[in-house]
Amino acid sequence: MSIDNLHTGLVLQGGGALGAYEYGAIKALYQARPGFTPTVITGLSIGSINAAILAGADDPIRTLDKIWREDLAVLAPLPFAKVWQALVPAIVQQNLATFGNQGMYRLRPQYLLAPLLAPLLTSSIYDTSPLRATLERVVDLDRLNTGPRVVVTATDVASGKLVRFGNTTSLQHDRAEQFANTERLTFDHILASCSLPPGFPETAINGRSYWDGGLRSNTPLSEAINGLEAFEPDNASIKRELIVIELIPMAGTVPQTLQEVAERFLGLIFSSKLALDEALFLKINGYIDLFKGVDALLEVIEQDKDVRQAIDAALAKAGDMTVERIRTSSGYTALSHHRKIDAFTMIPFKAPPETTHGSDFSIDSIEQRIAAGYDEAIAKNIGEPQPIG
Repeated sequence: MSIDNLHTGLVLQGGGALGAYEYGAIKALYQARPGFTPTVITGLSIGSINAAILAGADDPIRTLDKIWREDLAVLAPLPFAKVWQALVPAIVQQNLATFGNQGMYRLRPQYLLAPLLAPLLTSSIYDTSPLRATLERVVDLDRLNTGPRVVVTATDVASGKLVRFGNTTSLQHDRAEQFANTERLTFDHILASCSLPPGFPETAINGRSYWDGGLRSNTPLSEAINGLEAFEPDNASIKRELIVIELIPMAGTVPQTLQEVAERFLGLIFSSKLALDEALFLKINGYIDLFKGVDALLEVIEQDKDVRQAIDAALAKAGDMTVERIRTSSGYTALSHHRKIDAFTMIPFKAPPETTHGSDFSIDSIEQRIAAGYDEAIAKNIGEPQPIG
Protein backbone atom coordinates (compact mmCIF):
# COMPACT_ATOMS: atom_id res chain seq x y z
CA MET A 1 0.00 0.00 0.00
CA SER A 2 1.28 3.47 -0.86
CA ILE A 3 1.96 5.86 1.98
CA ASP A 4 0.68 8.78 -0.12
CA ASN A 5 -2.27 10.42 1.65
CA LEU A 6 -1.96 7.82 4.42
CA HIS A 7 -2.73 9.02 7.94
CA THR A 8 -1.47 7.00 10.87
CA GLY A 9 -2.71 6.58 14.42
CA LEU A 10 0.01 5.40 16.82
CA VAL A 11 -1.24 3.60 19.94
CA LEU A 12 1.10 3.38 22.96
CA GLN A 13 0.30 1.15 25.93
CA GLY A 14 1.42 1.57 29.53
CA GLY A 15 3.96 -0.73 31.16
CA GLY A 16 6.56 1.21 33.15
CA ALA A 17 10.10 0.33 32.13
CA LEU A 18 8.73 -1.72 29.23
CA GLY A 19 8.22 1.63 27.48
CA ALA A 20 11.80 1.23 26.22
CA TYR A 21 10.39 -1.42 23.87
CA GLU A 22 8.01 1.23 22.50
CA TYR A 23 10.94 3.51 21.84
CA GLY A 24 12.77 0.76 19.92
CA ALA A 25 9.72 0.14 17.71
CA ILE A 26 9.15 3.87 17.21
CA LYS A 27 12.79 4.35 16.19
CA ALA A 28 12.41 1.64 13.54
CA LEU A 29 9.20 3.24 12.28
CA TYR A 30 10.72 6.70 11.91
CA GLN A 31 13.85 5.31 10.23
CA ALA A 32 11.85 3.19 7.79
CA ARG A 33 9.60 6.10 6.79
CA PRO A 34 11.71 9.25 6.34
CA GLY A 35 9.75 12.38 7.21
CA PHE A 36 7.07 10.35 8.99
CA THR A 37 4.71 12.14 11.40
CA PRO A 38 1.65 10.42 12.86
CA THR A 39 -1.71 12.13 12.51
CA VAL A 40 -2.80 10.83 15.92
CA ILE A 41 -0.78 9.65 18.93
CA THR A 42 -2.59 8.10 21.88
CA GLY A 43 -0.97 6.86 25.05
CA LEU A 44 -1.32 6.22 28.73
CA SER A 45 1.12 5.89 31.59
CA ILE A 46 4.61 5.39 30.10
CA GLY A 47 2.94 5.57 26.69
CA SER A 48 1.78 9.10 27.46
CA ILE A 49 5.37 10.10 28.25
CA ASN A 50 6.61 8.67 24.96
CA ALA A 51 3.69 10.37 23.18
CA ALA A 52 4.44 13.76 24.76
CA ILE A 53 8.08 13.54 23.69
CA LEU A 54 7.18 12.42 20.16
CA ALA A 55 4.87 15.38 19.68
CA GLY A 56 6.57 17.97 21.87
CA ALA A 57 10.34 17.52 21.57
CA ASP A 58 12.48 19.37 19.04
CA ASP A 59 14.17 16.12 17.94
CA PRO A 60 11.84 13.38 19.22
CA ILE A 61 13.90 10.28 18.36
CA ARG A 62 17.13 11.68 19.72
CA THR A 63 15.29 12.90 22.82
CA LEU A 64 13.66 9.51 23.43
CA ASP A 65 17.07 7.88 23.05
CA LYS A 66 18.61 10.11 25.69
CA ILE A 67 15.62 9.81 28.04
CA TRP A 68 15.67 6.02 27.99
CA ARG A 69 19.39 5.42 27.94
CA GLU A 70 20.37 8.13 30.42
CA ASP A 71 17.54 9.76 32.36
CA LEU A 72 15.46 6.66 33.14
CA ALA A 73 18.22 4.04 33.23
CA VAL A 74 19.20 3.37 36.84
CA LEU A 75 22.97 3.68 37.46
CA ALA A 76 23.53 5.60 34.23
CA PRO A 77 24.41 8.94 35.87
CA LEU A 78 26.93 7.38 38.27
CA PRO A 79 30.69 7.68 37.66
CA PHE A 80 32.25 4.58 36.15
CA ALA A 81 28.82 3.23 35.19
CA LYS A 82 30.28 0.30 33.28
CA VAL A 83 32.34 -0.69 36.28
CA TRP A 84 29.21 -0.61 38.41
CA GLN A 85 27.41 -2.75 35.85
CA ALA A 86 30.20 -5.31 35.99
CA LEU A 87 30.35 -5.40 39.78
CA VAL A 88 26.67 -5.24 40.73
CA PRO A 89 24.79 -8.55 40.20
CA ALA A 90 22.03 -8.43 37.57
CA ILE A 91 19.31 -9.31 40.08
CA VAL A 92 20.33 -6.32 42.22
CA GLN A 93 20.43 -3.97 39.23
CA GLN A 94 16.94 -5.11 38.19
CA ASN A 95 15.55 -4.13 41.59
CA LEU A 96 17.47 -0.91 42.23
CA ALA A 97 14.58 1.21 40.89
CA THR A 98 12.65 0.15 44.01
CA PHE A 99 14.59 2.90 45.77
CA GLY A 100 13.88 5.50 43.10
CA ASN A 101 14.59 6.57 39.55
CA GLN A 102 16.41 9.86 39.02
CA GLY A 103 14.36 10.79 35.95
CA MET A 104 10.92 9.70 37.14
CA TYR A 105 10.31 9.22 40.87
CA ARG A 106 11.93 9.23 44.30
CA LEU A 107 11.14 7.36 47.48
CA ARG A 108 9.24 9.41 50.03
CA PRO A 109 11.45 10.01 53.13
CA GLN A 110 8.77 8.56 55.41
CA TYR A 111 9.56 5.09 54.06
CA LEU A 112 13.18 5.48 55.14
CA LEU A 113 12.61 7.24 58.46
CA ALA A 114 9.49 5.41 59.66
CA PRO A 115 8.71 2.51 57.32
CA LEU A 116 6.08 0.99 59.61
CA LEU A 117 4.17 4.25 59.99
CA ALA A 118 4.68 5.52 56.44
CA PRO A 119 1.60 3.77 54.95
CA LEU A 120 -0.53 5.60 57.52
CA LEU A 121 1.03 8.98 56.76
CA THR A 122 1.16 8.97 52.96
CA SER A 123 -1.07 8.02 50.01
CA SER A 124 1.83 6.88 47.79
CA ILE A 125 5.27 5.36 48.09
CA TYR A 126 6.98 7.70 45.67
CA ASP A 127 7.06 11.37 44.71
CA THR A 128 6.87 11.99 40.94
CA SER A 129 8.33 15.50 40.88
CA PRO A 130 11.44 14.18 39.03
CA LEU A 131 9.16 13.14 36.15
CA ARG A 132 7.69 16.62 35.94
CA ALA A 133 11.21 18.07 35.86
CA THR A 134 12.19 15.64 33.07
CA LEU A 135 9.14 16.55 30.98
CA GLU A 136 9.64 20.28 31.52
CA ARG A 137 13.21 19.95 30.28
CA VAL A 138 12.50 18.10 27.03
CA VAL A 139 8.88 18.84 26.02
CA ASP A 140 7.78 22.17 24.54
CA LEU A 141 4.10 22.59 25.44
CA ASP A 142 3.46 24.88 22.48
CA ARG A 143 4.86 22.26 20.10
CA LEU A 144 2.94 19.50 21.90
CA ASN A 145 -0.35 21.33 21.43
CA THR A 146 0.02 22.48 17.83
CA GLY A 147 1.30 19.31 16.16
CA PRO A 148 -0.39 15.94 15.66
CA ARG A 149 -3.52 15.05 17.60
CA VAL A 150 -2.41 13.76 21.02
CA VAL A 151 -4.78 12.06 23.45
CA VAL A 152 -3.80 10.61 26.83
CA THR A 153 -6.12 8.79 29.20
CA ALA A 154 -6.50 8.70 32.98
CA THR A 155 -8.93 7.34 35.56
CA ASP A 156 -11.10 9.68 37.63
CA VAL A 157 -10.48 8.47 41.20
CA ALA A 158 -13.89 9.53 42.53
CA SER A 159 -16.12 8.37 39.66
CA GLY A 160 -13.98 5.48 38.45
CA LYS A 161 -14.54 6.60 34.85
CA LEU A 162 -11.96 6.65 32.09
CA VAL A 163 -11.28 10.23 31.00
CA ARG A 164 -9.48 11.61 27.96
CA PHE A 165 -7.24 14.65 27.77
CA GLY A 166 -6.56 16.08 24.32
CA ASN A 167 -4.04 18.60 23.03
CA THR A 168 -5.22 21.78 21.31
CA THR A 169 -5.24 20.14 17.87
CA SER A 170 -7.58 17.42 19.17
CA LEU A 171 -9.81 19.90 20.99
CA GLN A 172 -10.22 21.99 17.84
CA HIS A 173 -11.02 19.17 15.42
CA ASP A 174 -12.44 16.22 17.36
CA ARG A 175 -15.70 16.02 19.32
CA ALA A 176 -15.09 18.32 22.29
CA GLU A 177 -17.48 16.42 24.56
CA GLN A 178 -15.21 13.39 24.63
CA PHE A 179 -12.47 15.30 26.48
CA ALA A 180 -12.23 16.11 30.19
CA ASN A 181 -10.15 19.22 29.48
CA THR A 182 -11.23 22.35 27.62
CA GLU A 183 -7.81 23.97 27.32
CA ARG A 184 -4.46 22.74 26.09
CA LEU A 185 -2.63 19.62 27.23
CA THR A 186 -0.27 20.24 30.16
CA PHE A 187 2.28 18.34 32.20
CA ASP A 188 -0.44 17.75 34.81
CA HIS A 189 -2.40 15.71 32.26
CA ILE A 190 0.65 13.59 31.42
CA LEU A 191 1.34 13.04 35.13
CA ALA A 192 -2.31 12.11 35.69
CA SER A 193 -2.04 9.43 33.03
CA CYS A 194 1.04 8.04 34.85
CA SER A 195 -0.34 8.12 38.40
CA LEU A 196 -0.38 4.38 39.10
CA PRO A 197 -1.26 3.67 42.75
CA PRO A 198 -0.05 2.88 45.31
CA GLY A 199 3.40 3.70 43.99
CA PHE A 200 2.57 7.09 42.51
CA PRO A 201 0.27 9.75 43.98
CA GLU A 202 -2.96 10.87 42.36
CA THR A 203 -2.75 14.04 40.27
CA ALA A 204 -5.20 16.85 41.04
CA ILE A 205 -6.54 18.90 38.13
CA ASN A 206 -9.30 21.49 38.59
CA GLY A 207 -10.50 19.96 41.83
CA ARG A 208 -10.60 16.35 40.62
CA SER A 209 -8.09 13.57 41.30
CA TYR A 210 -6.78 11.19 38.67
CA TRP A 211 -4.94 7.88 38.57
CA ASP A 212 -3.29 5.93 35.75
CA GLY A 213 -5.49 5.34 32.69
CA GLY A 214 -4.38 1.70 32.55
CA LEU A 215 -6.62 0.95 35.54
CA ARG A 216 -9.55 1.09 33.10
CA SER A 217 -7.99 0.19 29.76
CA ASN A 218 -4.33 -0.23 28.87
CA THR A 219 -4.83 0.16 25.11
CA PRO A 220 -6.09 3.61 23.98
CA LEU A 221 -7.37 2.19 20.70
CA SER A 222 -10.76 3.88 20.39
CA GLU A 223 -9.11 7.25 20.99
CA ALA A 224 -6.83 6.68 17.99
CA ILE A 225 -9.72 5.51 15.80
CA ASN A 226 -11.81 8.55 16.80
CA GLY A 227 -8.95 10.88 15.89
CA LEU A 228 -8.43 9.24 12.50
CA GLU A 229 -12.15 9.32 11.72
CA ALA A 230 -12.37 13.01 12.61
CA PHE A 231 -9.53 13.90 10.22
CA GLU A 232 -11.12 15.15 6.97
CA PRO A 233 -14.00 12.67 7.27
CA ASP A 234 -15.49 13.59 3.87
CA ASN A 235 -12.24 13.18 1.93
CA ALA A 236 -12.63 9.85 0.14
CA SER A 237 -8.99 9.80 -0.97
CA ILE A 238 -7.64 9.51 2.57
CA LYS A 239 -6.31 6.16 3.80
CA ARG A 240 -6.19 5.44 7.52
CA GLU A 241 -3.65 3.26 9.34
CA LEU A 242 -3.35 2.03 12.93
CA ILE A 243 -0.08 0.95 14.53
CA VAL A 244 -0.33 -0.60 18.00
CA ILE A 245 2.77 -1.33 20.08
CA GLU A 246 2.03 -3.97 22.67
CA LEU A 247 3.81 -3.94 26.03
CA ILE A 248 1.72 -6.34 28.10
CA PRO A 249 0.52 -9.38 26.15
CA MET A 250 -2.55 -11.32 27.23
CA ALA A 251 -0.86 -14.71 26.91
CA GLY A 252 1.76 -15.83 29.42
CA THR A 253 3.25 -18.78 31.26
CA VAL A 254 1.73 -20.54 34.25
CA PRO A 255 3.41 -19.08 37.36
CA GLN A 256 5.34 -21.29 39.77
CA THR A 257 6.25 -18.86 42.56
CA LEU A 258 4.36 -16.20 44.48
CA GLN A 259 6.31 -13.43 42.71
CA GLU A 260 5.41 -14.95 39.34
CA VAL A 261 1.77 -15.17 40.43
CA ALA A 262 1.77 -11.44 41.28
CA GLU A 263 3.38 -10.55 37.94
CA ARG A 264 0.96 -12.74 35.97
CA PHE A 265 -1.96 -11.26 37.91
CA LEU A 266 -0.93 -7.71 37.04
CA GLY A 267 -0.25 -8.75 33.45
CA LEU A 268 -3.81 -10.02 33.05
CA ILE A 269 -5.22 -6.82 34.56
CA PHE A 270 -3.26 -4.52 32.27
CA SER A 271 -3.19 -6.57 29.06
CA SER A 272 -5.41 -5.60 26.17
CA LYS A 273 -8.80 -7.31 26.45
CA LEU A 274 -9.34 -7.09 22.68
CA ALA A 275 -7.99 -9.56 20.17
CA LEU A 276 -6.16 -6.92 18.14
CA ASP A 277 -5.74 -8.54 14.77
CA GLU A 278 -6.84 -8.11 11.17
CA ALA A 279 -10.09 -10.01 11.82
CA LEU A 280 -11.29 -7.31 14.21
CA PHE A 281 -10.85 -4.56 11.64
CA LEU A 282 -12.29 -6.69 8.84
CA LYS A 283 -15.44 -6.97 10.95
CA ILE A 284 -15.54 -3.22 11.66
CA ASN A 285 -14.92 -2.40 7.99
CA GLY A 286 -17.69 -4.84 7.06
CA TYR A 287 -20.16 -2.91 9.22
CA ILE A 288 -19.07 0.34 7.55
CA ASP A 289 -19.55 -1.16 4.08
CA LEU A 290 -22.98 -2.41 5.14
CA PHE A 291 -23.91 1.08 6.32
CA LYS A 292 -22.85 2.57 2.99
CA GLY A 293 -25.04 0.05 1.18
CA VAL A 294 -28.06 0.84 3.38
CA ASP A 295 -27.42 4.57 2.96
CA ALA A 296 -27.36 4.21 -0.85
CA LEU A 297 -30.54 2.14 -0.72
CA LEU A 298 -32.34 4.76 1.38
CA GLU A 299 -31.37 7.48 -1.10
CA VAL A 300 -33.04 5.54 -3.93
CA ILE A 301 -36.15 4.88 -1.82
CA GLU A 302 -36.48 8.56 -0.86
CA GLN A 303 -36.52 9.61 -4.51
CA ASP A 304 -39.74 7.70 -5.29
CA LYS A 305 -42.83 8.56 -3.22
CA ASP A 306 -44.71 5.36 -4.06
CA VAL A 307 -41.72 3.15 -3.28
CA ARG A 308 -41.17 4.97 -0.01
CA GLN A 309 -44.79 4.47 1.03
CA ALA A 310 -44.57 0.77 0.22
CA ILE A 311 -41.33 0.41 2.20
CA ASP A 312 -42.80 2.33 5.16
CA ALA A 313 -45.82 0.01 5.13
CA ALA A 314 -43.57 -3.05 5.12
CA LEU A 315 -41.44 -1.62 7.95
CA ALA A 316 -44.57 -0.87 9.99
CA LYS A 317 -45.49 -4.56 9.88
CA ALA A 318 -42.03 -5.56 11.09
CA GLY A 319 -41.99 -2.99 13.90
CA ASP A 320 -42.37 0.67 14.77
CA MET A 321 -40.02 1.90 12.05
CA THR A 322 -40.07 4.05 8.90
CA VAL A 323 -37.47 5.26 6.43
CA GLU A 324 -37.40 8.60 8.26
CA ARG A 325 -36.91 6.94 11.63
CA ILE A 326 -34.02 4.91 10.25
CA ARG A 327 -32.41 8.10 8.95
CA THR A 328 -32.80 9.97 12.25
CA SER A 329 -32.06 7.12 14.68
CA SER A 330 -29.09 7.60 17.00
CA GLY A 331 -27.56 4.29 15.87
CA TYR A 332 -27.72 5.26 12.20
CA THR A 333 -26.23 8.66 12.96
CA ALA A 334 -23.41 7.08 14.96
CA LEU A 335 -22.60 4.67 12.13
CA SER A 336 -22.45 7.56 9.67
CA HIS A 337 -19.43 9.01 11.53
CA HIS A 338 -17.30 5.87 11.20
CA ARG A 339 -14.60 5.45 8.57
CA LYS A 340 -12.70 2.38 7.44
CA ILE A 341 -9.27 1.50 8.76
CA ASP A 342 -7.29 0.60 5.65
CA ALA A 343 -4.06 -0.69 7.24
CA PHE A 344 -3.15 -2.20 10.58
CA THR A 345 0.11 -3.31 12.18
CA MET A 346 0.49 -4.82 15.63
CA ILE A 347 3.99 -4.87 17.11
CA PRO A 348 3.74 -7.66 19.72
CA PHE A 349 5.92 -7.59 22.81
CA LYS A 350 8.76 -10.02 22.19
CA ALA A 351 11.64 -9.45 24.55
CA PRO A 352 13.87 -11.79 26.59
CA PRO A 353 12.00 -13.21 29.62
CA GLU A 354 14.39 -11.56 32.07
CA THR A 355 13.42 -8.10 30.72
CA THR A 356 9.63 -8.38 31.13
CA HIS A 357 9.37 -6.68 34.53
CA GLY A 358 7.88 -3.19 34.34
CA SER A 359 9.77 -2.04 37.45
CA ASP A 360 13.17 -3.01 36.06
CA PHE A 361 14.95 0.14 34.85
CA SER A 362 18.41 -1.43 34.80
CA ILE A 363 20.65 -0.38 31.93
CA ASP A 364 21.03 -3.84 30.44
CA SER A 365 17.28 -4.53 30.47
CA ILE A 366 16.50 -1.19 28.83
CA GLU A 367 19.08 -1.82 26.11
CA GLN A 368 17.64 -5.28 25.43
CA ARG A 369 14.10 -3.92 25.23
CA ILE A 370 15.08 -1.15 22.83
CA ALA A 371 16.82 -3.67 20.59
CA ALA A 372 13.91 -6.13 20.80
CA GLY A 373 11.31 -3.46 19.93
CA TYR A 374 13.39 -2.27 17.01
CA ASP A 375 13.95 -5.80 15.68
CA GLU A 376 10.28 -6.78 16.01
CA ALA A 377 9.13 -3.64 14.18
CA ILE A 378 11.56 -4.42 11.35
CA ALA A 379 10.32 -8.03 11.30
CA LYS A 380 6.77 -6.69 10.93
CA ASN A 381 7.93 -4.66 7.92
CA ILE A 382 7.02 -1.43 9.67
CA GLY A 383 8.15 0.63 6.68
CA GLU A 384 5.24 -0.68 4.61
CA PRO A 385 1.60 -0.17 5.71
CA GLN A 386 -0.11 -3.56 6.01
CA PRO A 387 -3.46 -3.40 4.15
CA ILE A 388 -6.52 -5.01 5.72
CA GLY A 389 -8.24 -7.69 3.69
